[in-house]
Amino acid sequence: MVKDVLVFQSDAFSLEPPLSERGIRYDLPLGDDIAACLKERLESMGVVWKLHDPVREDYGAVLMLDREKDVFTITTTWQGGNSWALVFSQLRGCFGWFLNRKPKAQAQQAIEEIKALVNEVVLADAERFQNPSWIADDDFPGVAQNFVIPDR
Repeated sequence: MVKDVLVFQSDAFSLEPPLSERGIRYDLPLGDDIAACLKERLESMGVVWKLHDPVREDYGAVLMLDREKDVFTITTTWQGGNSWALVFSQLRGCFGWFLNRKPKAQAQQAIEEIKALVNEVVLADAERFQNPSWIADDDFPGVAQNFVIPDR
């Protein structure tokens, strides 16, 4: 059953915090290789979404997908050890985020479509995406909430 957030374990993706464009090491693994893998797999499926290159954020990597004027995101975030989470949402802008606007029904359908596509990718590659489990938003501690910043 597909819920809100996909959590999984993997030894196939880098746990090394990457270097920023300025040569500064991030505090945690970002999962940009996971986002790149998802992009590649979704493109090979011939999805109707325009997929952008992953963007690095302090809390993980964001893969943006758009169709017409709507933009959606898959945020990859490290949860400690070899555990990762994929969080799905619609890009709502600053005011939408500040006011905590929920997606409209049509947008929610698009999010469900994206989740189903990602679920298909994950289930087809059990070697890379181990022990996948869908959990409710209420059961998810948050983006990069469980990690411990590694010592340097």
